[in-house]
Amino acid sequence: MNTQKYKDEEHNTEIENNLIELIARTNHFKQDNKTIKSFPLESESDGTQEFLKLIGPFIDAMENNYIVVIDELEAHLHPKIAQFIVDMFNSQEVKNESCAQLIFTTHNTNLLNKNIFRKDQIYFCEKQNKATKLYSLFDFKTTNDNWELNYLLGRYGGIPNITNFVY
Repeated sequence: MNTQKYKDEEHNTEIENNLIELIARTNHFKQDNKTIKSFPLESESDGTQEFLKLIGPFIDAMENNYIVVIDELEAHLHPKIAQFIVDMFNSQEVKNESCAQLIFTTHNTNLLNKNIFRKDQIYFCEKQNKATKLYSLFDFKTTNDNWELNYLLGRYGGIPNITNFVY
């Protein structure tokens, strides 16, 4: 244990802070499913480290009925892990009895899927006249349920304008 002292100028007191060094390791099973190889957490991929950073607050949110807001949920995460996280909050199979909510931005178009979301749960952003317009997929009356393809084809807007990009 490492002890450091800090001055609390507001209350004119000294605060003693005991720092505990935690060493996190992950275990991997080899192909025989019996032998374990242990790695320091720093040796794991950015995606594994990001998932381990997020999973605690997500579980806390679900246990305590919190709203979690994340910008670019998929950053460093495999698309299947991002979908797993969404399913934790959205699925009836996963126990989200507290009705915690996950609000996030993403560039992962794989999540534009009627098996994951309802139309009223998906919103797009589009820049217009130096402002950002927010609108729901529910506003579009479509007969084609391939929301990802429709989005990539520009049918819902929200697509970056790169036609004037000079390289």
